[in-house]
Amino acid sequence: LYLDSEYHPIKEVMLGGAVRYEKYSDFGSTVTGKLSTRWDPTKEIGVRATLSTGFRAPSVQQKFYSSVSTNLNQAGQLTETLTAREGSAVTTALGIKPLKEETSRSGSIGLVLRPAKNMSLTADLYEIKIKDRIVFSSEISPEAGGGPIANVLNPLGVGQAQFFTNAVDTKTRGLDIVADHTTKFDASTLVLSAQLGFNKTEVTNRHSPSSLLTGDQLFNQAQVT
Repeated sequence: LYLDSEYHPIKEVMLGGAVRYEKYSDFGSTVTGKLSTRWDPTKEIGVRATLSTGFRAPSVQQKFYSSVSTNLNQAGQLTETLTAREGSAVTTALGIKPLKEETSRSGSIGLVLRPAKNMSLTADLYEIKIKDRIVFSSEISPEAGGGPIANVLNPLGVGQAQFFTNAVDTKTRGLDIVADHTTKFDASTLVLSAQLGFNKTEVTNRHSPSSLLTGDQLFNQAQVT
């Protein structure tokens, strides 16, 4: 169910709002929303802003993909690495819960310039915060001298294990600049467009559902990099 509404209190100002409800037969339900506004004091200048929430369900391959490959472990020895699927013996024994949706909050503010009839320039600053982001874990290896992780992996014959999990929160900030120029000829039109984007993503939090693994073990600094 989706509802979108726009209102002009005066000609130069637009206020907008939207809400969406979705229910998945094999996943659950979610509600997301969006608020937006735009002000055009003149034909040449416009200002816009948006606040919104969002979500992304786990993909099919993140929930069900499984494989075995041969890699070098931390000691430099060849060992079999298992990519374990959700609900497998390995992920269950390690205390890794089934994947849940990623949720996000985002905001942006932008400027629209129309210096000529056939030219426009837009610049938008934005920030996106994602909670419980689904990532591919670090390589989980048994302790050399034995320990809780070894007690899980060794009986299962697993040298190393990796899996998808909701392990991190991230923040992305960026700037998008777009320029368009249109030239009309007798029987055709030429549109030239240039786009420039800057963005930076950082991991703001690492967490683990497992009592055996810390957030730093589940998604180590190499994975962050």
